[in-house]
Amino acid sequence: MKPRIGVRLAVASVSEARFRHVLLALLASLLVAGLFPFNFLPANQVSWLQGTRGVRFYGYGEVRALQTAPGDLTDSAEAGSGTTVELWIGCEGAGPEVSGVLAVYHSRDRKPFAIEQSMTDLILGGVVRDPQGRPEFRHMSLDEVLDAGAQHFVTITTSKDGTTIYLEGEPRKAYPSVELTRDNFDGILLLGQTPHGHQEWHGDVRGLAIYWKVLTPDEVAANYEAWRRGDWRELRTRAPAAAIYPFDERSGALVHNRGNRGGDLAIPLRLHALDPVMLAVPSHHDLTNVSDITLNIAGFVPFGGMVVVYLKNRRWSNAKAVMAAVAAGLVISLLIELLQVLLPSRDSSLLDVINNTLGSGIGAGLGVTARPWLQRMGRSTSAHI
Repeated sequence: MKPRIGVRLAVASVSEARFRHVLLALLASLLVAGLFPFNFLPANQVSWLQGTRGVRFYGYGEVRALQTAPGDLTDSAEAGSGTTVELWIGCEGAGPEVSGVLAVYHSRDRKPFAIEQSMTDLILGGVVRDPQGRPEFRHMSLDEVLDAGAQHFVTITTSKDGTTIYLEGEPRKAYPSVELTRDNFDGILLLGQTPHGHQEWHGDVRGLAIYWKVLTPDEVAANYEAWRRGDWRELRTRAPAAAIYPFDERSGALVHNRGNRGGDLAIPLRLHALDPVMLAVPSHHDLTNVSDITLNIAGFVPFGGMVVVYLKNRRWSNAKAVMAAVAAGLVISLLIELLQVLLPSRDSSLLDVINNTLGSGIGAGLGVTARPWLQRMGRSTSAHI
């Protein structure tokens, strides 16, 4: 072998090795960007409060029911008498756009009853019956009540006469002739987390009760005082059909129900989404988020380009190299999005797969276009050796 030919072959071998290294580096960077911080099956970020009743949510945490809530009571003495919910909460500060504090989740085809924090607003959402008896999902709210460090005892009463929201036993807002249906309370009770498991919320839950009767204003005020005293017997006497969670255990993995409806609540050791969403269908907000779409496309362009150049150097045809680059981008994006189901800080998105694959295709096209220039650069380099 002539010395110059040997040198050129050596340069080609080094060049191919560099391409492999660059490809591996790009692949590693994509995996890091898609899966960081790698907190698969994270610890449940819930702890008992010290020196008082309640639990603190300090990140990705949840407390959930061990069984479905009995929202469909059939006792004729209780039927049609309305429902009352009491929730004692504390907020660390103004939350993000929307944070779920409490939800009763049934299935994906039914919107859950929920009490949420939106910045400093308290939001109540559920299926109601309008004055004509037609069901519809509706939001009700109390504005600017969840300031940093605020502790509030919230009572919600609902019946055919309407829905009223109380704070500290005093009525604050009424929605006449708007009744939350019993179906709202038929499902799995969940605190501090969304059913899909991707929420970070910072706040306290110090007590919770659901009564299958509507309390009068005087009873609401009396219940507030009973909670402050810790008199659970009085609560049970006033509403015999009830689920009452005082959060007074102060340790352990269970929150015991002091009432006679429903079961205990669990504080899991690790966070497991109640209903994880795999490859979520894009919403209108996702489709109009130009910066996120652009980032997901651009992130895979270098990978698609390098795959094509590498395969062309191994004498693949343009069509096969481009198809392989697009397929590689699709497989890697699918792997990332499927693994993101296990990450509370990430969302598994079908739109991301589409955008990543599109980016790989654009990069592949650029690689085919740029390869002749890269070849000339390579020949120029070897000619001077």
